[in-house]
Order: sequence, then C-alpha cells, then structure tokens
Amino acid sequence: MRTLKTILVIASLILLSCEKSEFNANVTGDWNFYRSGGGIFGQGSTYSFDYMSLKVGNDYIFVRNDTIIEKGTYRFLDYESNIFTGEYSIRFNQKIQLNGGAHQITDHEMIVNLITTDTLSLCENMIDGFCYYFAKE
Repeated sequence: MRTLKTILVIASLILLSCEKSEFNANVTGDWNFYRSGGGIFGQGSTYSFDYMSLKVGNDYIFVRNDTIIEKGTYRFLDYESNIFTGEYSIRFNQKIQLNGGAHQITDHEMIVNLITTDTLSLCENMIDGFCYYFAKE
C-alpha cells in the first residue's frame, strides 16, 4: 500500500512538471503588444514598449522603436485564486532598464493567461488592476 502511494505521488509530480513545461513552450516567443485594459474606469494604462520577447532559458527583452529598453530573466510561479483566472504568474528580474524600461509590467508579479495559442494577457493581481494584451508574432 505504501508503495502504491509513493508511485501515485511521483506520477502526479511528473504530470505537473510536464504541464508546466508545455505551458512554458507555448508562451516563449515574440509577443506584440496591442492594447491594455482594466483600471477603475476600464481606461487601460499607458505603456512604453512595442513588444516583449520571452526566450527559452528564461531571458526576456522589451523593445520600443526597434531598441531594447529592458532585459533580464523571468520565471513562472504556480498561481491559484478564486477571483482571477490564470494557472501561473510571472516574475521578472530586471538586469538592464533604459528610458524607464517596461516598468508597468516588470515592477511586480503579473498573472499570465494564455487566452488562445496566439493571444496572451498579463494582469496585475488586484481588482481594478491593469491588463496588457499581446498577440504572438
């Protein structure tokens, strides 16, 4: 009986690990920013970037006018909430910020929601928080 429990625990961990790896593979790539939303009146937020690139190996860059304005590393964390959707959140570790970088997103942990295979949202973890929407290149 003890062996069966051990096998079930190990199998569950392997399945969860595979699921996160698949999510990672789906999210890596270049993402064009196309709008923001949320806020108290739904007006969205200002932004200072054109696209975000999440690289395999957990490096990221934000680009504005064909110039890198921020780069660093990122990691996905498991996320659970009864209020917000998204299985994972993302935490950025800024290494270089130029001209303000993409601080709207990278200054705090964001909830990641892969809406479709080519549409992604990053949202603040608060009611009336801002969301940023991206389309895969």
